[in-house]
Amino acid sequence: RLIYRSEEHLAGGSGHVAALAVIVVAASHLNRHLGLSGALVHRPGRFLQVLEGPAPALEEVFERICRDPRHAGIALMEFAPVDQPCFAGWTM
Repeated sequence: RLIYRSEEHLAGGSGHVAALAVIVVAASHLNRHLGLSGALVHRPGRFLQVLEGPAPALEEVFERICRDPRHAGIALMEFAPVDQPCFAGWTM
C-alpha cells in the first residue's frame, strides 16, 4: 500500500472540474492496467490517495505523480505491504 498527500495545482474556475475529471479518467485506466486499486480524496487545494497493489506498479505510479506539475508538496505517508487490501476492485 502506498499513501501520499499533495497540494493540487489545477486550473481555477470551471477548468478545475474538467482538470479533476481528466485525472480521474486517466488514473483509473492506468491503475486498472497496472493491477492497482485505491481511493482518491480531493478537497480544494489538496489530494490524498491510497493505492494498493504490486510494489513495482506502486513505485511506477508514484514516480509519475512526483513528476506531475498538478501536484506539489508531495508527502509519502506510507509504503508498506498489507495483508488485506481495503479498496479491492476500486480503480480510483
